[in-house]
Amino acid sequence: MARDALCNLHYQYIVNSGGKFKDDNEDTLPDIPRKTGIEQTVNGSGCMPPVRCEISPLLSYAGEGISEKVKSQVFYASKPLHLQSEDESSVSNGNGKNSPQREPSAKRLKGEDDE
Repeated sequence: MARDALCNLHYQYIVNSGGKFKDDNEDTLPDIPRKTGIEQTVNGSGCMPPVRCEISPLLSYAGEGISEKVKSQVFYASKPLHLQSEDESSVSNGNGKNSPQREPSAKRLKGEDDE
């Protein structure tokens, strides 16, 4: 139940930032996730497919700053989505592809040897 609530919240962050979710029939899912049994339906089935999406807290805490990664992107409800920061190993974008691994950005601290 908590996982579903978090996924629904992250779904809303992605949609609010310009991303879209589709089902396997290429039908766009509604902007507000719905639970089974709600009157509004997707394809007349009576329920919306479960969407598993997560936004890393290292990328965004409350949906801020994710529009660069999700705007005009299409994600599929049947594939888990995990958006990560550039300092994390990869980004699963929901279409079965991962971005190339990136090395964490190196930040050199000035030490005694640098004087």
